[in-house]
Amino acid sequence: EAGIAKTRVAGRMNSVDAGQKFSVIIDFATTPDAFENVLPGIRETTKGRVISLFGLPGARDQSKAAGMGKIGAKYSDILIFTEDDARGNVRAQSEKMAAGVSKDFAKKGGEVKFVDDRKKAIEEAMKIAKAGDTVVLLGKGPEKIIARMKNGKVVDEPWDEEKTARNAIEKSL
Repeated sequence: EAGIAKTRVAGRMNSVDAGQKFSVIIDFATTPDAFENVLPGIRETTKGRVISLFGLPGARDQSKAAGMGKIGAKYSDILIFTEDDARGNVRAQSEKMAAGVSKDFAKKGGEVKFVDDRKKAIEEAMKIAKAGDTVVLLGKGPEKIIARMKNGKVVDEPWDEEKTARNAIEKSL
């Protein structure tokens, strides 16, 4: 039993600890259904705010966008919309996700942020996180590339979500 409890599956509910006073979790979830499986447990175990960061993979199923925003808002206090293999206009894709966020989210103190560059979005999440909060980085998980649009072409660039998170945490301390 102890072995199972310590098993780490790359990209699935991976904790990142770099000495910060808040929790950081990386998960590969990229659909409303996956969010519904990941976020409720995080909400239940977080004393402070849940800060969820995710993007909409471009050139893929865009119909899930509003559902991602809706489920993200249901369990989060702050949403940070960013890139996730955008392959196009990041802000337009983020706005599709934001369309699913109910008007009540802001009335209940919820906050939506748009940070098109994922590295900068992760840095923003770590900067605003406080003791007791949980930052949830959704979508990229263990992937080692991020697809970006550069000069009208899709370019795969090296990416490491955990390393990016660690660097952002250290920068915020």
